[in-house]
Amino acid sequence: MRAALFDLDGTLADTMPVCFDAFRAVFLEELGREWTNAEIQAHFGPSEEGVLKSVLGAAREAEATERYLDHYARLHRAVPGLFDGIERVIARCRDAGMRRGIVTGKGPRSARISAEQLGLDAHFEVLEAGSSAGWQKIARLETILDAWGLAGADGFYVGDHPSDVRAARELGLVALSAAWCPLADVDALRRAEPDALFETPAEMVRWLDERLG
Repeated sequence: MRAALFDLDGTLADTMPVCFDAFRAVFLEELGREWTNAEIQAHFGPSEEGVLKSVLGAAREAEATERYLDHYARLHRAVPGLFDGIERVIARCRDAGMRRGIVTGKGPRSARISAEQLGLDAHFEVLEAGSSAGWQKIARLETILDAWGLAGADGFYVGDHPSDVRAARELGLVALSAAWCPLADVDALRRAEPDALFETPAEMVRWLDERLG
């Protein structure tokens, strides 16, 4: 394998609560009601800009996005760093000479906040963010592979949602599921039938050791 591709939220760091809480704050300000995680997640697919537009309308999206990003950056400071053990996963890929990239559904501005606060630029060559128009992970993964001159069979994509399995399979990437996030739906991930499912980063390190030698 020559390409190691990762999702961000819930895969590299426990940032899903930050996403939910930032949305919750904006919706409380705009709509006067505190939304549940499930209500917020029902709108996931597009980036934050797209979610806010779908809920609040186009006229309110730009201002709401600015306030979302303010909340996101402030709340993100409480995230202690990458998941325990993830740096060993990344180091194993680096030591094997694998190219390393991130493909996330987050918008480019929130992704940049996470990259800066988590130090992701030290570990990854490229970060492809999402789109306000809708779910774009397959296209983003393909962009990276094309830039690297690689095919799907040359690498893997690991994420914490069944849709990440679908994206990987579409391109022939090895589909790996990260079930170490406290909010991960492990049963849903198993039903997606990834090539491997890991409940800890240490399990992924062992999987890599078996395949990379």
